[in-house]
Amino acid sequence: MPDPNRLKRKKKSKSSIEDTLKSYDYNYAFTHMQFNFSFITTSNSRNISSLTKAEKALLSDRLYDMSNESFEQVMLRGKERGFETIGKNDLRLNCHCAEEFYSDDYRNRNCPDKYWIFRLHPNNQGSDCRILGKIIDRVFYVMFFYVGHECYK
Repeated sequence: MPDPNRLKRKKKSKSSIEDTLKSYDYNYAFTHMQFNFSFITTSNSRNISSLTKAEKALLSDRLYDMSNESFEQVMLRGKERGFETIGKNDLRLNCHCAEEFYSDDYRNRNCPDKYWIFRLHPNNQGSDCRILGKIIDRVFYVMFFYVGHECYK
């Protein structure tokens, strides 16, 4: 039996890793909505820490609900259970999303000017919180949480 101290793990070369990555098909299109929480504002009054435990539970339920249908089905829903859009000039934003969002060329090129909004609870029953973000290639980038209707001008 070989001495375990003599066994060495073989490192993959950089070119081997690059070849492996090239072999993947990067043209895969998601069929369902994806949610990204990487670029939430650092403002405590507008990030997830501003939500109550009940609202966090509702958020989990909504994300689960929206993730179980195809992207097209979610986009066809009315604004009570799906999305609505609003222009940046029609919002009363008193905070900013994480700056890293705009540092990526791909997101910068493909980012719409408008914001997408979904309600935490349909018809505001249980919570009147709204989640604002951007949609790029079926990924909803969560940026702000607004309670009440204070995000509208």
